[in-house]
Amino acid sequence: MQVIAPAGMELEPLTVRECECLRELAQGERPQRIAATLGIAPITVDFHIRNARRKLGARTREHAIAIALSHGLLSKVSLNTCLKLKTAV
Repeated sequence: MQVIAPAGMELEPLTVRECECLRELAQGERPQRIAATLGIAPITVDFHIRNARRKLGARTREHAIAIALSHGLLSKVSLNTCLKLKTAV
């Protein structure tokens, strides 16, 4: 099953931090652990995840992960792609 953003919606570019937080979340990490890994506060992790959800048009964290995965945004190699994302879904 392919999960995509609403039809015709153009995705706003994600920051590298937003992609990093989503990637860690997708690997099963909790915000506290993500914060420790990235050297930021847990509330900042939540902030980045909320922003990523909004930019991707996702209803939940899981939905945001699915959209990001379907666009190949969560691999370490693709973190630079996050800033360049501007494609119609």
